[in-house]
Amino acid sequence: VDQEGNAYDPYSLAWRYLGMYIDCDFEPEADDGGNNDGQDNQYNDDVFRRRTTTTSGRGLASGDDGCSRKVLWAAYHDPGYKQGSIGEYQFYDWRTDTWDKSTCQTKRCARMDCHARRTHFQLVGVFKETDGLVDWAEQLIKHEGYCVWNGIDYGDDNEENNEGDAQRRDRRMNSQDESSSDYEFMYNKQDNWPQNCKEMYLSDSYGNTVYRDLTPLPGGNMTEALYLDEDCTQRSTMTFQEYIVKFYAYYYYDNDGGRTVANQWAASVERWNELMNDFKVCQPCRAYTKVPTFGDDDYNQDHRELRFLNDNNAEDGEGDEEQWGYNCYDDAGYRNCNQCYKFETKTDMESATVEDLERASAQGTILSIKVDGKVYGKGGIHWQEEDMTTILGILAAFAVLGLLLFVVKRYKGSIIKLGQRLRSRRFHRSLREAFFEDVDENEDMKTHNLHRGPSNIEKELGKKLEQQNQELERVQLELEQEHAIRKMESLVARRHDEFVDEPTDDEYEPMDDTFDDEPADEEEGNSSSDEDTSSPQPVLLSDV
Repeated sequence: VDQEGNAYDPYSLAWRYLGMYIDCDFEPEADDGGNNDGQDNQYNDDVFRRRTTTTSGRGLASGDDGCSRKVLWAAYHDPGYKQGSIGEYQFYDWRTDTWDKSTCQTKRCARMDCHARRTHFQLVGVFKETDGLVDWAEQLIKHEGYCVWNGIDYGDDNEENNEGDAQRRDRRMNSQDESSSDYEFMYNKQDNWPQNCKEMYLSDSYGNTVYRDLTPLPGGNMTEALYLDEDCTQRSTMTFQEYIVKFYAYYYYDNDGGRTVANQWAASVERWNELMNDFKVCQPCRAYTKVPTFGDDDYNQDHRELRFLNDNNAEDGEGDEEQWGYNCYDDAGYRNCNQCYKFETKTDMESATVEDLERASAQGTILSIKVDGKVYGKGGIHWQEEDMTTILGILAAFAVLGLLLFVVKRYKGSIIKLGQRLRSRRFHRSLREAFFEDVDENEDMKTHNLHRGPSNIEKELGKKLEQQNQELERVQLELEQEHAIRKMESLVARRHDEFVDEPTDDEYEPMDDTFDDEPADEEEGNSSSDEDTSSPQPVLLSDV
């Protein structure tokens, strides 16, 4: 239930780890009236009293103010949840950069992607753990971490299944090498992290007293570092690796052994940060496994005896069997424990404020998260990629636009000519379809072209074509007339020559048949000669 009273199905809730930051507005102060159950170490029973401090731009306090390390995590809700439990989701595998759909049993198969910039999950809240890793890491590792890091063995041939709980815990506590399982490594490592600012035995190379504490790093990572003040705010120039070498040289006279241990320590920090990537991506609040495990078998039933809780207690965070068999039986004996519920009830959890997010964001150590429209932090899986994609998309758009402007400016004339040519071809095709019915075309297209009627352009072109045809007919008529005139002129000239040289009656001989095809002309010629043989009249072209 959130602060507004909205209740959500546990399988619709998800969460992710954001990282750590240093908060100098609180100082640990022993609770004199608290119940420490007779323990000498009262750190888990500390309460925090707000004090007025002066913080620098980097979010760290100056002077003697006390500072603590805090964990930030965020919870989300899937409004589209369809009661499919684990079988409704696919999970992101950061090792292979792929989405694992092996658990999908429903058509929805939605992505468990609350870690992404663009997600269908809705933010429920951002929370901080005021005691750092003291309780938070323990609750994570022994519940959901146990199943995510494959800490459980179901194999029949594994002799470890025959061990009792005490033997398993002893073996795990003694497992410090790199070959240990991820869960065994995380279980041991969380006990070795410093819980507060602690003075060291040896000084640095300048003779200064040094203090050891956790140091948040970018990307939600962390390490150990040395400081010069008892509040662990001023970093020493000596690294913790160098201190380990100095420690072995001082107490054991073994520089090589010290370097070996220092390298092992550095490798363990790197491995821790790498395994925490599993929770820097979105995870269900309900613990789960990707390997179906049906029923409480003998091993799980024996393991569940660790709980010492009433099975009928509905307030312990345990869940029913997962409908598809993706059941998580954790190291504390719970089945399908609600991890978010454990953070709320078993740690010193508080709602993070805007000031907390701004301080953590200024230190540059938490992953990106959007709260009320504002992004805090930096980086993260599917956040940096989104940023680069957006930037590259904008640059690509500007590049394409610039290229188009250059082409248009450089080849403007060619583009205009090409457009005119294409339009001319289109007009010619339209004319052919409109005026030539005997073209072998598709019948539907022919019918369409005949009935759609000519356009204005086609009408104009039709008029021009008709004018050209009329002009051709006029030229052809003129040519025919000119040919007839020349032929007539030739005939008249020959007749004229004949009249001038006309023979006497004694010398007269019939004319050849040169003009037999034109008897009318001969008669006209004879009649003219009869009228006036001495001076024939000329023939005018106009008379013809």
